[in-house]
Amino acid sequence: CYFGQFYAFEDSSDTLEIKGMEVEDVDLEELTPDAQFDVKVLARKGNVNFNSRTGLVFYDQAFRDRKGFTAQSDATNNAIRLLKYRVETPELVNKPDSTVLN
Repeated sequence: CYFGQFYAFEDSSDTLEIKGMEVEDVDLEELTPDAQFDVKVLARKGNVNFNSRTGLVFYDQAFRDRKGFTAQSDATNNAIRLLKYRVETPELVNKPDSTVLN
């Protein structure tokens, strides 16, 4: 997903909340009640986080700008109904380790 209509200042740690995300695959859910979604969220720069981590099995969270997990439908939708994006984490704003230092 691309969130071009949302805006955050560089060198800030303000959290940008992206609401209303939802996934559904009726064919997959009809096939098996234990269907697992595979979700990967990427940001070009910054930090992405979720509404909740309950029920998620992470396979990729080594970097701030991407997270990957598998989960059943309810847990997936609870996690992504509110995505939290920051250009930079507070402790790295204006520091050499920042990914967006000007």
